[in-house]
Amino acid sequence: MNHPLLLAIDPGASGGLAFQHEDGAVDCVPMPETPGDILTCLRVEKPGTAYIEALVKHMGAGVPASTMAVYASNHGFLVGALMALRWRVVVVTPQLWQRSLGLGITGRLKASPGATAEERKAVARQNQELKRAWKAKLRSEAQRLFPQCDATLKTADALLILEHARRQPVNT
Repeated sequence: MNHPLLLAIDPGASGGLAFQHEDGAVDCVPMPETPGDILTCLRVEKPGTAYIEALVKHMGAGVPASTMAVYASNHGFLVGALMALRWRVVVVTPQLWQRSLGLGITGRLKASPGATAEERKAVARQNQELKRAWKAKLRSEAQRLFPQCDATLKTADALLILEHARRQPVNT
């Protein structure tokens, strides 16, 4: 039986988990819907190191409070569950894993302080387009790095966090 050596987690409701097993095989799954389903994914005979995306203080303008609440709830639950199941936990910021892979930045725009409501809406529309392009770029890069996996918008970040983890020095 293969045992996960590395686990990478994008804790958002539309995030996912990516596993690298001791034999080097990689697989990924969208974030399970319930805490029980999450625990089922994390329970293994021999846990390894889990890299989880950090809880970021500012997720960006226009992010619904409900999205941030689910992200924070999942993050706390996952860190606690990982520790209870004896995984070694490494928290990594989006900026760190994206920079380590040479992915660049999202390039979001900000409305000027004196902007009209219409100007703020225009900036918000541009930022939505930039976000879609950024997510497509991440998905494409994940698929390129892991052609054996089905990189989706839900699993792409987890796969890229896994690639970041694979590039880290091994701590024994």
